Amino acid sequence: DANIKFTLMDDGYGVDLASIEVEVVDAYGRNITASTIATSVNDDGSVDVVFEPGRFYAYEDTITVYVTACDLVPSEVPGNCTNCIETPESWSFSVTPRQVPELSDGSVTPEVGYVPANTEFTYEVTYSSATAQVPTTKLVYIDGTSHPMELVAGDAWNGTYQYVTSGLAEGVHEYYFLFATDSGDQARWPAVGSEEGPTVNAKMSTTLTCSVLPEEPKVHDTLVISGTLGTGATDETIQINVTNPVGSFMGAVVTTDDGDYVYEASASVIGPWSVSAFWAGNDDYASVESSIVEFDVGKIPTSLDLAVTPQSIRLGETVDVTGRLNAEPAFNDGVVYLELTNPAGERSDDIEVELLPDSSFELPNFDVLTLIGTWQIVAKFDGTSEYEASESDPVTVVVTGGDAAILLEGYSDETRARNDRHRTMEFVYETLRRRGLSHDDIYYLTNMEQSKYADGPCNGTSYDNVITQLADRIQAGNAPGTLYLVMIGESASEGAFFTLEVADHLSNAKLRSDIETLKSLAPAMKTVGVMAFDASQRFAEYLGEMDDSVFISTAAEPDGYTYPDPGTENGDLFVAEFFSAIASDKSVSTAFDMAYNSAKVLHQTQEPMIFDSAGLAPTTSIGSWTIRGDMAPVIIDYAEGTTFAESATPTTVDLWVRAEDDLMISQVYALIMPEGYDPSAEPFTSASSAEPIALTRQVGGYWTGDFNITVPGAYKVAYEAVDNVGNVSELAHTTWAMATLDIELELNGYIFHPGDTLQVSVGYTNGTHTAVAVDLFLVAQFPDGRYLFISGLFGPSWDVSSPYWSGFLPAGHEEPFPIFWLPIPQVGGLEGTYYWTAAFVEPGTTWNIIAATEPKAMQIVP
Repeated sequence: DANIKFTLMDDGYGVDLASIEVEVVDAYGRNITASTIATSVNDDGSVDVVFEPGRFYAYEDTITVYVTACDLVPSEVPGNCTNCIETPESWSFSVTPRQVPELSDGSVTPEVGYVPANTEFTYEVTYSSATAQVPTTKLVYIDGTSHPMELVAGDAWNGTYQYVTSGLAEGVHEYYFLFATDSGDQARWPAVGSEEGPTVNAKMSTTLTCSVLPEEPKVHDTLVISGTLGTGATDETIQINVTNPVGSFMGAVVTTDDGDYVYEASASVIGPWSVSAFWAGNDDYASVESSIVEFDVGKIPTSLDLAVTPQSIRLGETVDVTGRLNAEPAFNDGVVYLELTNPAGERSDDIEVELLPDSSFELPNFDVLTLIGTWQIVAKFDGTSEYEASESDPVTVVVTGGDAAILLEGYSDETRARNDRHRTMEFVYETLRRRGLSHDDIYYLTNMEQSKYADGPCNGTSYDNVITQLADRIQAGNAPGTLYLVMIGESASEGAFFTLEVADHLSNAKLRSDIETLKSLAPAMKTVGVMAFDASQRFAEYLGEMDDSVFISTAAEPDGYTYPDPGTENGDLFVAEFFSAIASDKSVSTAFDMAYNSAKVLHQTQEPMIFDSAGLAPTTSIGSWTIRGDMAPVIIDYAEGTTFAESATPTTVDLWVRAEDDLMISQVYALIMPEGYDPSAEPFTSASSAEPIALTRQVGGYWTGDFNITVPGAYKVAYEAVDNVGNVSELAHTTWAMATLDIELELNGYIFHPGDTLQVSVGYTNGTHTAVAVDLFLVAQFPDGRYLFISGLFGPSWDVSSPYWSGFLPAGHEEPFPIFWLPIPQVGGLEGTYYWTAAFVEPGTTWNIIAATEPKAMQIVP
């Protein structure tokens, strides 16, 4: 707000006041010339000129002034300013605005108050003076009335001032601040006018919350509407407003402690809903409404379980379809649909299945899977107005052609062996027929002239014809699901060839090539072969490298085949027992176990070996018993499912027993008892407090049954047989160990040389809560197949004599620790691969294996 003054000196001709022009330019080149110029003539004729630059007074910067003036003598040349003067150069001025006090950050808190609460309000503003001027007037004007303010923070010339008051009347108030100094400078906030505030209400405000659970309700769910009234008062009525697709309704509920409320309603309609809460207020508080909660009520979710058994069948067989529609609440008044996709990828028309009262569905003996290949079955539920649609996971069923078998009964120059092998192969033929194979499915080649079932002589030409017929069958669309190959006879060239007849041999290379040719035509076909001839291990091992194939070498001796007499060599016996199990629809691994145990019990000779691409290995079963009573001996030689996991859920144990007697066995019973129960003291066949299982007769002399175990622990199984004249056998029983008892075996190397020392270490895990009594057996299998038993009392023995150690295993875990050392003798002839096995056995037995290790290999090299 400064003025600029300059003087024009008279040269004797006078100054033309009307000609005076002033132009002012700021630092940015903008013209800020003032609109008025004041002039006054001095006694000496000079003229003082005073002007105020426009718009510049508020900034601190540099301005430039240009001046033009003329005298009173007219110009001789029009437009020529010879009698005028101009500033030869511009005049520059550094202009600083005048420093005046300022007010800022004016406010009143709180912005809202209440008459009943006599709310206290604080008015506050910040005063600042660059020249340190102390205000002498410090006022806040509230609704036009001034009130003095006090310094509460900072210095008097640069600090915060406050005024606190209460009792303001209801309504919206106004205020502004005005400060002044002794120099006359003033500061005002706001610069003009007033600020609104505070607002004083006649009643206090409060809050009201509202929420709904579940967040994603389904129809017929109970809606839990809850919230809190901010006053925290009890016994206040809250109005609940509900809107759904069919209309609106209101409910009421009173608050409990801390102002909480809960209201329940049924989600009776599917679609969009909204819920809010309202409180009418009281003398001190105004009414309040919660925010609106919006949500959708959906249909009841469903899911479908689907099971199809079995999932692999031969063409013409049926399956059982079962399932369940899962929903809460349950739904059973409707149907589900089965959608089938055949091996060609074509979908069938949906098959309707009614739901049963328990929401399950079933379709027994389902017989529409009429094409060979992989089928896919899906169960679908279309849903209802209240239940969501759903579909099951797809279930696949593999339909194969009827299985096929090649039976090769090879050459033998020994009459007894030839006759016994023939009886064995005819038994295999009969078991395959019981399994469901027709005569046309079995290609049986033998050189016995009076065979009941044979298709031709066992020679190379007949064998090639069989391979051709199988290929034609596959190409005609009737590929076997499984091809069984049985070879009984003699070998040549250390197992590389199988002797069909004199000077006519089948090599393992040709057989493998032929099988691979068949598998290229039927990729889903599996191959299961059993070789019962001397040195068959090499033959079977070479074939077992193929995918989807299992080949078993029985390691039988070349003579002495006398099935089913007690002196049977294990080769023929294994073949017969294996296919007895196959005829009863047992898996390959189960059939192997059953045949393996039967052969092992009667003969401690070379054991069968299994070779396959999946690494299938034999498992050790429960063992063998002879039950003796008033009748002739009954041999019970196999049981399956002898271990179970420690679990709170029921465990189903499958019982498989084979009983043989001179008379017909009319019934076999089984009983499972906790450890410590003495079955001999409490017979259970006729009068018993226990609950025995009457087993079911199966083909091949087997009896089967199931037993549910619900409590973890160690159990015994006992068997008892009754023949057709009423003779009752004595009990045979064994102990089942829990699966939590395990054994570990370690060797101190793999490759050993003569002179080295072999160290065998054994550890264990006893997951039970008590010590377990066991016998520890330590066994080494030599390269020639013999077994050496290491006895702690009698030393090494080729026969089972006594365990290496007997005692109790405390609960817990013990890392493997050395128990046996053996220096490798420095002699020749020991080269080869050896297998070590350690096993815990029920004390006093040699067959009831509780836990065993997998064979651990080592090699002795020169």
